[in-house]
Amino acid sequence: MIIAATDGSSLGNPGAGGWCWYLSPECWRAGGFTLGTNNQAELMAVADLLTETATVADDLLIQADSQYVINILTKWRFGWKKKGWKTGGGKPVANLELVKRLDQLLSDPARKGKVSFEWVKGHAGHPLNEQADSHAQAIARAYQSGSPREADFGPGWKSGKESTSERTSDTPAEDAAKTAKYRYPEDPRETRSQQNPVAPAAAPARPLYPQLEQNPNPKEYRQGRYLIREHVLTVPLYHSEVALKLFPDSAKNPVVNLARGTDIQESGVQSELFAVTSSSAETSVKSPGKPKSSESNNQFLPPWVDAEIRKTNIQIYAREIAFDDDENRPYLIFFQGGPGCKGSRPADWSSPWFGAALEKYRIIMLDQRGTGRSTPLDNVTIPALGSRAGAWLRLMRADQIVGDAEALRRALGIKKWTVMGQSFGGFIITAYLSRFPEAIEKAYITGGLPGLTKVNRIYEQTFAATARRCQEFYALPGMEEAVRQTCAHVLEHDEYLPNGEKLTPNRIRQVGLELGRSYGLENLRYLFEAPFVQTGGKRHLTQEFLGQVGSRVSFALDPLYALLHETIYGNAVPQSEVEPTAWAADRIREKAPGFAQNGDPLDYEQPYYLTGEHFGRWVFAQDPALQSLAELADDLAAETEWPVLYDPQKLAENQVPVYAVVYRDDIFVPRALSLNTGRVMGATILEKPDWHHDGLRASGDLIISWLLSN
Repeated sequence: MIIAATDGSSLGNPGAGGWCWYLSPECWRAGGFTLGTNNQAELMAVADLLTETATVADDLLIQADSQYVINILTKWRFGWKKKGWKTGGGKPVANLELVKRLDQLLSDPARKGKVSFEWVKGHAGHPLNEQADSHAQAIARAYQSGSPREADFGPGWKSGKESTSERTSDTPAEDAAKTAKYRYPEDPRETRSQQNPVAPAAAPARPLYPQLEQNPNPKEYRQGRYLIREHVLTVPLYHSEVALKLFPDSAKNPVVNLARGTDIQESGVQSELFAVTSSSAETSVKSPGKPKSSESNNQFLPPWVDAEIRKTNIQIYAREIAFDDDENRPYLIFFQGGPGCKGSRPADWSSPWFGAALEKYRIIMLDQRGTGRSTPLDNVTIPALGSRAGAWLRLMRADQIVGDAEALRRALGIKKWTVMGQSFGGFIITAYLSRFPEAIEKAYITGGLPGLTKVNRIYEQTFAATARRCQEFYALPGMEEAVRQTCAHVLEHDEYLPNGEKLTPNRIRQVGLELGRSYGLENLRYLFEAPFVQTGGKRHLTQEFLGQVGSRVSFALDPLYALLHETIYGNAVPQSEVEPTAWAADRIREKAPGFAQNGDPLDYEQPYYLTGEHFGRWVFAQDPALQSLAELADDLAAETEWPVLYDPQKLAENQVPVYAVVYRDDIFVPRALSLNTGRVMGATILEKPDWHHDGLRASGDLIISWLLSN
């Protein structure tokens, strides 16, 4: 009999973690991850051991100090499986992908030896357990410190059978196991993720633009030179006054191009004059077969905004920062990129642009609705909303965020403020200028002039830009071959990310998000420079590679980013009939050379590229953090009643000074479409060929110097 101990560790739970199975000094292996739970680490240790011993004839005794793991594998999984992987209470099984994998490994008829489990008390001097625990913690600390390269992941299985067969009886480990006492609990212990989530609480009804919640003064504190005030505001879930009731005079307007003066076509963007009927004529042009929803007061009301939604309020959080030596500076509100990302925190304020902006402004960092300390929406609270979830998610777009910003401005008594937005933050500003230009003194936009066009056009250009950038990456020696080989490897061999997700070529290719960053090529070079390791005569992907890929592609921390991404393009400009986005990224991807989901990585006659900011239906099928949201994502992709985001006519009449930075090789926000939008609104544009989408972070001192000089 082979006796092995398994253990897992998570520093923070969730946090950086490590796992280990241990037989002897000559036979053990460890692994780790950037973010996960202790239970996940415990399960991963057992899964790896079972994988390594699948063809071993000897019986296997697994000693673990986790009753959670032992109960799952010896008792609960059988009932869960019969119930369609639901608990006795009908709840989804936590860590489902890992549990399914373990069930498959234990049920494999090809397995030679029998597998049994015994509980041992942790941290009680058990020799094998102490070793497994020590190695698991060491790996966790290595991932926490960002130095997994320096960690010892062990020799692997190697001569495991030989090293253990000599010590299968009368060993201290065996004696300890024989005397161990344990009880299985009567009922499953539910993890945090299994507990009933609590829906975001609706505040009592309040006036449209109430005063700030703090009474009598906002919470205030000092941090170094910074004076910080915290603002919490109760606002309506649906701001009816931000809805644009616009209809075009033609259904044939793939690209808005309202030129100021001479129509200059430097970008090569198709030019078609776009006009909007007057408000008096709006009722004469409607979507065929789809009556326009309205209230008696003529306010636009989307079909998902019912009586309950209209009386529901949410909370919005904002952090105001100023230098403590002068509180008389004007206000600047910063809109974070995204969608679904909270405002920057103090740890992010080291960026050069931030200090320079504080010399001139008081800065307000807004947690956009659904994020941060505003009423949160994540993979716990969204399911808790039940049938209301779809309506809530439809109200997380740029237009409603503008309503929140206006509520805050009026509550603070600010006549006008300067607005600044990065990436999606620029989309919000463009929506702001379409509604309340009178509230804006000046607008700064970096990498965020949205295309005034349909979603298909957006993705056609982002795929093309991503292909060009990937070609730059492949010019580095060995990189294309490394991408092709790793993708081909996971087609033939099962490899798993730290969260238990089976790795696929599409998930590997998703690391191409890095191509949009200034140092993206270098970061990807280090990722792919040595992805394989030989253990036990087999080739595996390294734990570091798996951990790095897992941390880059998981949306466990920001599910809204993936869930809302395509919605930000829905009905961007007025259309006679609003088309659904309908998983545009997936549709356009199959037409873009080198991006097909099922492309053969070893077909060297065809290009094979990494992908960028392209969230298709497949992501929700594969990422465990998104699987519970897949039906909602489908629902959003099918929506045809989106309110209009941008008013081209109002933008063409814009008098607010707009200063925008456009990046020539931006793979996220197409350059040509950005230049077109800039011309429409009369923006002053700085175009740089050597900066990428993260230019504000990477070269913030240069960018902010130019912006503030205007």
